[in-house]
Amino acid sequence: MNTKDVILSRRSCRKYQSKDVPKEIMDDIILAGRSAPTGLNRQSIKFYVIHNNVEKVKSIGLKVYDNRAKAGKAGGWMDEIKEKLGISDPILYEAPCIIALVGDKNPSGIQSYMTDAGIVCQNIINMATYYGLGTVPIGIANFLNQEAVLEGIGADKTKEDLLLVISMGYPDEKWKDFVQPKELKSFVKYV
Repeated sequence: MNTKDVILSRRSCRKYQSKDVPKEIMDDIILAGRSAPTGLNRQSIKFYVIHNNVEKVKSIGLKVYDNRAKAGKAGGWMDEIKEKLGISDPILYEAPCIIALVGDKNPSGIQSYMTDAGIVCQNIINMATYYGLGTVPIGIANFLNQEAVLEGIGADKTKEDLLLVISMGYPDEKWKDFVQPKELKSFVKYV
């Protein structure tokens, strides 16, 4: 698959097969993330990886869901996803693998971290697409719910911030039933 095909064919995947992802492929995906440009070349993003452990991923996702339920922010679209996909975890989608992007707590530099995490994420999901894996970046797991994730991945919640989580695995063919075709609707103005 060439670069153009990878970029234009990538779609968010929320339904995965129960098939292990080879460690060599995960290593290449992480290397792609580590190769991303970062502000002032700090390369300060940390990669916490849960590899081929659906139960661990699911337990983290369910903690985040429970936190949202306690805050009155669960149900609705989340329950719809659970029903449509036949899963109990509408946060991390019972993926076999996740990569959590984490940075040291740095209140003055959080904007740079968020930008860096976005660029790193794009490299990760493009490399995963190249290998035939499905991915979905998960924003809902951070900020208000980050303690459950940081705890689940073994990060130090007193010293680190969760920036983004990426769920990944081999797509279940049924996921395509939920993917809408892409249309170019963005505002674009050449000036």
